Amino acid sequence: MPIEQELTKKIVNRECYNATRHKVGAIMRTDHNLDRLPLLKDAINSLLRLPIISLIHILIYTDEDKGLFRNELIKEFGAERKRVTFDEVGVGCFYTDILNDAINEQTRQGIDYSLVLSPEAHLYITKENVEKLLNAAKQGSYFTTLALNEYKHLIEMGCPVTALTLYKNTAVNFTNVWKIGATVKGTDMEENSYGMSEIYVAKNLLNNFGNGSIVIVEPSGGHLIESDDAKSKQWREQVMATKEERFKKMCALLQIDINELKMNITYLK
Repeated sequence: MPIEQELTKKIVNRECYNATRHKVGAIMRTDHNLDRLPLLKDAINSLLRLPIISLIHILIYTDEDKGLFRNELIKEFGAERKRVTFDEVGVGCFYTDILNDAINEQTRQGIDYSLVLSPEAHLYITKENVEKLLNAAKQGSYFTTLALNEYKHLIEMGCPVTALTLYKNTAVNFTNVWKIGATVKGTDMEENSYGMSEIYVAKNLLNNFGNGSIVIVEPSGGHLIESDDAKSKQWREQVMATKEERFKKMCALLQIDINELKMNITYLK
């Protein structure tokens, strides 16, 4: 279903975002490649320009740089230490565990909704686009994704790409996706590099909260930007080249009908 076609179905009424009651945070992940520092600094500044963002967590994958990357960020953003925090995490940790830990920590600090994004998507972080995400949350969405132009073909297939997504923290949990492998003979989630754990979350939300719990909204401007380093470019190209295949494999693994998933997601302009 094309993103331009707005569905008529109404978002199911449930506990909704309320600006006077709920706080919004942000979470970004990065490796410790110093060539990525300019990109990450720009992304953090984009978030700091939005007063609605109460707390920004930066998760740095590292086993070897002994705090160098983190220290460079602290030099730049030390004055914002009440809003920005930097945590180093081992590169051997599962992505899902890392994200859950960050969401749980934000929840512990009173954050009700977390904006999870890639630094490469920071040009999409505008007041208008964030308002679109929050407006969907006001109507009851627990998983609201911005339909980045670069992923349009995947979104039209029914894949809720999560390069810039707002989650209701108490409703989402990524961890059990790694336990699926134990129930499917011959499947190793890590070795096969399935990723796409957001599909597991989508399945759980739709099962538990029904239609309207997942919303995709069309952006008003923005585009992905790449870091100048070759490693990041190569990784991005690999992600883009394999995402459709991994989406289909994950749906098959979870016994999700892609057409049904597409129909159960709400699309808004």
